[in-house]
Amino acid sequence: MPNSSKLPDDDEPSMPPHVPESRELLNQALTLLGNRVKYELTPKSRARLSELLGGYPDAATAAVWKRELKRLRDDEGGLFDK
Repeated sequence: MPNSSKLPDDDEPSMPPHVPESRELLNQALTLLGNRVKYELTPKSRARLSELLGGYPDAATAAVWKRELKRLRDDEGGLFDK
């Protein structure tokens, strides 16, 4: 019997193609991902998110990327203190 729960597919990328190298850019990407989860972004914001992360995710993928990038930011401590 197939599992009908709403779990991410095994092939769903948990991280974006590119991770910003500074805390400022990472926070900007996290804000845009949060907005992307809720609705389609404007063309300008869409382009910025693509520039920061290397792609424009669907809403479900945006939620996964945001969760994982927040975890990375919080776990890595000084890594993003540039």
